Amino acid sequence: MPRTRVVILQIGDVHFPEASRGRSDVDLKDASFPSALIGHLGGNALQAVTRSVQAVISSNKCDAIVLMGDLTSRGDKQAFWRCLQFLEQAFLRKGVTPILPDRMVVIPGNHDVNREDAKSPNLEEKFDHINALLNKAGMPEIKIDRSPVIRISKGAAALRIFGTNTCVGCGTLRWFPDLVREKLITTYDAAIAEAMSDSDQRKILDDLYETLDTPMVVDALIASLHDQIKSTNDFTIVSGHHNLVPQATPRIAPYAEMINCGRLRDALLGTRRKVIYLHGHVHDDPIHVITNPNNKSGALISIGAPLMTDGFNLIEIEFAASTSSALGCRVRKYRLKNGVVAEQPSTEIPLALDEQTTLSEDHRKMLEFINEKRMAYGWEVLEKLKFAQDRMEEIADDLTWQNKISVERYSGVPQWVFKRAY
Repeated sequence: MPRTRVVILQIGDVHFPEASRGRSDVDLKDASFPSALIGHLGGNALQAVTRSVQAVISSNKCDAIVLMGDLTSRGDKQAFWRCLQFLEQAFLRKGVTPILPDRMVVIPGNHDVNREDAKSPNLEEKFDHINALLNKAGMPEIKIDRSPVIRISKGAAALRIFGTNTCVGCGTLRWFPDLVREKLITTYDAAIAEAMSDSDQRKILDDLYETLDTPMVVDALIASLHDQIKSTNDFTIVSGHHNLVPQATPRIAPYAEMINCGRLRDALLGTRRKVIYLHGHVHDDPIHVITNPNNKSGALISIGAPLMTDGFNLIEIEFAASTSSALGCRVRKYRLKNGVVAEQPSTEIPLALDEQTTLSEDHRKMLEFINEKRMAYGWEVLEKLKFAQDRMEEIADDLTWQNKISVERYSGVPQWVFKRAY
């Protein structure tokens, strides 16, 4: 029976148009060095990663793309649209299975919020321009109180991707005393006006965007996510810009993390399911598995994406052929180094809920045989249990994902070696 696999392309913060101009692989310390020569010392990082993404899409059956937000910087509306057009032209309607706009989830990031729009007391209003552009591109809109959902179905296996807006509080003016608030705004406005260069102005604006951010998710969306996940047997991926686990690098800021991320974590764990959470924001690629000892059937797998100029992730969810339950998640990491994007060692995370849902009688027979012998060759399994080769390989894959056995297969030799996991 053929194995079912769903493949999601995860792309981190872009920060366009700076990313299209910057070079991550040239350490320029001599400002007087001829600019004409710099162009021959290293390629543009964004272009290199874009070419690699296109190659992956062409060789893999990607089912959806999730962009983790911060398409632009400092709420630049025109740059947001240009970035959206760039990504659409680069990635959509290409590959083995063409990806259509409605299979691309774009999450808003704190840098996508325009600060003038954020002055409105209506929290939804500052996302109007983002949603208008997403709608124009044929992509799902992101509301503050409800998630867009992409459902991917392959045979009996099904997966849902939810988009969440974690930037509801971003750009909202804090309730300082009037005098303090007025002086703070006046100070920032004066500093921006007196900035000696575009670079100085960008630094001031970046500080403003980070300092006045209050990342959060509205309670109505948290409750809705919990209920929707509980009401379906589909495997679930939730995506949001901000991280659910504090970043490794110490972050000194008034609101360094999403202020109600604990409530969102508890709600997702409370579904008693395995749920994957994809995020960006921290410009790093941590992977965490969060569990609750009082809730052994649930787990939250948090996967961060690096800056797009540093690479991207390919998320593969593998389903059992016989039961169509999710067996495992493989995070394939493509990273830019010395001007070349190369695949790094992947991370594999088991997802099987419990052995009752994925272990058939054949699974138990093979597991008992391997445990009894401690080590068994493939030909022994075929001879003893009378399995077909394909069936043995399918069961071996299932048991490996559940960390019940380890498997070795020697290159060029049709020989399998199975060992018990303890």
